[in-house]
Amino acid sequence: MVGWIALGIVAGLAAVAGFILVQRHALGRMENLVRRIAQRWSKDAALEQQPLFLEIHAIYARPSRLYLGTALHWLAWVASSLEAWLALRLMGATLDIGQVIVIESLLYAIRSVAFAVPNAVGVQEGAYIMLGAAFGLTPEVALALSLLKRARDLVIGVPALIAWQVLESRRVMSGLARPATAPSPPGGKS
Repeated sequence: MVGWIALGIVAGLAAVAGFILVQRHALGRMENLVRRIAQRWSKDAALEQQPLFLEIHAIYARPSRLYLGTALHWLAWVASSLEAWLALRLMGATLDIGQVIVIESLLYAIRSVAFAVPNAVGVQEGAYIMLGAAFGLTPEVALALSLLKRARDLVIGVPALIAWQVLESRRVMSGLARPATAPSPPGGKS
């Protein structure tokens, strides 16, 4: 299994490197190809693509920000793995941090594939049980880890949803409190 995982990591890194190389060095050709295809459908569609290309160029014009974003993403991923490792230690499981990083990375790969399932409900739990079994975790411990991660999502997500609803209800209520103004007729004269 380790060999397959290593092969998957190497293939993933090669795909990311290829993606970056194409964006860095072949973006002009890609722009022309997309523009030609878009013009076949609509002249306006070709013009609508321009802001996207400008944004991609702006991202690569500041590589330090790209590297910082990548480093922060990696640190968050490692922190999530450390969180899972600590939780497993507190539950009595004796996996080392490398094994937990492998489980977490494969879990996120599975969740990405199951993007159509809202919040990967059920997918995450099944993946933890399946991956945990491959690394010697009992189904109970793997499910407990999954539910612990769900609890974290709820602790962060529920207050955010409540705050959003409060803000939206205030906006709606303030809109109801204001008298509606009639639209002015064409030409600007009332």
